[in-house]
Amino acid sequence: MFNATKVSSGYGWISVILIAAFLIVTVFKVPAFAGPDGTGKITGSVVDSETGEALLGVSIYVEGTAQGAITDLDGNFVIRNLPIGTYKLVARSIGYTDIIITEVAVQQKPPTQIDFAMTTETIELEGIRVTAKSLAYTQAAMLKHRQAAKAVTDAMSAEQMAKSGSGDAAEAMSRVVGATVTEGKYIYVRGLGDRYANTQLNGSLLPTPDPDRQAVPLDMIPSGLLDNIVITKTFTPDKPGNFSGGSVNLVTRDFPETQVISVATSAGYNAQTTGNSDFLTYNLGPLTIPEVWNSADAKALGNDWRGFTRSQDTAMFVDRLANSFKKDIAQSRKSGPINRSLSVSYGNQLQLFERPLGINGSFTYNRSHKFHNDGIEGKYKLSTSGAQDLLLQHYLHDTRSVEEELYGGLGNLSYSIADNHKLRVSYVHNESSETETRYLEGGAPTTFSLTNEDTTSARLEARVLEYNERRLSSLQFSGEHQLNIVLPVRLDWRASFSQAEQSTPDLRFFNNKVAT
Repeated sequence: MFNATKVSSGYGWISVILIAAFLIVTVFKVPAFAGPDGTGKITGSVVDSETGEALLGVSIYVEGTAQGAITDLDGNFVIRNLPIGTYKLVARSIGYTDIIITEVAVQQKPPTQIDFAMTTETIELEGIRVTAKSLAYTQAAMLKHRQAAKAVTDAMSAEQMAKSGSGDAAEAMSRVVGATVTEGKYIYVRGLGDRYANTQLNGSLLPTPDPDRQAVPLDMIPSGLLDNIVITKTFTPDKPGNFSGGSVNLVTRDFPETQVISVATSAGYNAQTTGNSDFLTYNLGPLTIPEVWNSADAKALGNDWRGFTRSQDTAMFVDRLANSFKKDIAQSRKSGPINRSLSVSYGNQLQLFERPLGINGSFTYNRSHKFHNDGIEGKYKLSTSGAQDLLLQHYLHDTRSVEEELYGGLGNLSYSIADNHKLRVSYVHNESSETETRYLEGGAPTTFSLTNEDTTSARLEARVLEYNERRLSSLQFSGEHQLNIVLPVRLDWRASFSQAEQSTPDLRFFNNKVAT
């Protein structure tokens, strides 16, 4: 179970922003954000055909009109407010061969997507004329990136994630060569444990909420908001100092080509858990320290509890302290629920002060259940010093149920303040909880010479009721600038603040022995 009050307070502002953006764009249809009726737009990107790198400053214009665009820092361009019809598109840049694409059909929705791969001009040639329909985005740029990389890398583009049906980053990573995903969320690179890998968001390290792991749970990041995932498998000087086995960089989208609203839900059935009437659960106790423990009388007791029986008033107050906690120590049973998940995402590119503004936002929820009733726990001891035979101390049958909940939110704003200058702010927040209910029952021998559980003379019972919470937040500011001082200089910078925490606000365990 999860503390609904904390969740609603943590995500209220995210919900408000997403709903407000949706209403402004899709319901009220603010004129500044929408093109005139009867018009469409052409979007696309330009890369070098040999290196796969994005080309900055390429002129894209519609032949026979005065409309066109120039590619930005990422090689992207948008030509807006084109009357519906068929056009001829020209891409031109110094040092590259002109490319002309005819029969480019423009409609009101969706935008027409055209991508160019330009070749360097080594001899004087006439323009190359290509007759083709609109092309979809391909994996070519990511393959070129891998070829030009100084280290051993692997990459997965948004197109590839969509084709594979991956719902989140963890599912996408499970299809990468040399990467292994455990527990549906933790990444192992080249077979090495999570202590040898790190996870980055747009180049900044992400912390983990689990004190026993270095790996970040990747199931909190929806694949629909990722531009690509790059896995670096060998060290280079620009990597963080704790890199040794592998580094995963999650790159979010800046400027969506078109408005995207996505809602996805799923349900899962586990034959061992779903519908099983022996599924264990319990009522959560107070998730905060009772107020009586913060009183002056409680603090006055200090650590000396030996003399509290000398005063009746003190004894009664201590009894009140003890009873302020929830007294349940036994579990209950219910029918195992189905696993379920929900994700909602929104992305769009708007115009703010006649400059492009990219908006991305998502919210995810996941609830899963695990159960087994065939576990065995045995404790053994050497009979005498130097002996080689193990003698039984206890032998317990283990029944364990786990309920897991995950809430995750991601927001991203990108704004082009001027040509060749871009600013971005990203925020990720994740909260998860785990409720574990465990019951162990078995025998304990009266002497160490007994090794068979059926000959025990005492029955042992143990109960564990535990609730854990984890939180992960990351706020990042970054910018990209192309400066033309003496020589062209590209400046990238980022500043981030990340925080992870884990707490166990409710933990109860009780052991007892029943004579037989």
